[in-house]
Amino acid sequence: MKIAIDCGHTESTAGKRSPDGTLREYEFNRDVGARLEKHLKRHGIDTLLIAPIGEDDLMRRCETANEWDADLFVSIHANAFESTWNLANGWSIFVVERGGEAEKLAKAIYAESVPYLGLADRIKSNGGKIKISPFFVLKYTDMPAVLIEHGFYTNLQECERLKTPEFREMCAIADAKGILRYLGMEWKEDTYEKWYDAACAWVKEKGIADGTRPNDNVTRAEVFTMLKRLYEMEE
Repeated sequence: MKIAIDCGHTESTAGKRSPDGTLREYEFNRDVGARLEKHLKRHGIDTLLIAPIGEDDLMRRCETANEWDADLFVSIHANAFESTWNLANGWSIFVVERGGEAEKLAKAIYAESVPYLGLADRIKSNGGKIKISPFFVLKYTDMPAVLIEHGFYTNLQECERLKTPEFREMCAIADAKGILRYLGMEWKEDTYEKWYDAACAWVKEKGIADGTRPNDNVTRAEVFTMLKRLYEMEE
């Protein structure tokens, strides 16, 4: 099984950012795409990560997947409505037409994503039907293709979630579980110990820090506090 993971947009795509400029969609897409690739690979699935830089050439994205002879194409996105903060929200998924394998894949991903992600269900509000759209990457790929919108970055609350590593990991897990569901494969938990797990446990044991939030930014106050505790240990 060969799955092409398309990380939508590039740094040069016009717009595609939160109203306050703190989140650019392409960065979210690439992070979730890389996380999704990790989960699919550990289940023995061959993947191709499509994440070009510079000009966003949609035809080239499609040609890359077609030339690689992918079996499935999954395009990762976050949604937007206009260019200012508003109340548009929720999760959705698109195919180019109903009745084929792409719709079966979309339904499998949908089943694993809602309510796991805790987002409004835009499929339910669409009468329970997978959404149809002639998105370029859905029209010009030769294999079953879906495009997933993981919440709105023009919604203040959802934008804050889209920024966090924890929510991005949840998005990747939901997508991976849905793909595996479609393939008739069982999800296996990732038991690989993260490279920093031992360090987190050590700082907690020594009372230097609580060992939590390893991927969060650190303030100067926290750095000063940890340095002070470390210095006092050595006295």
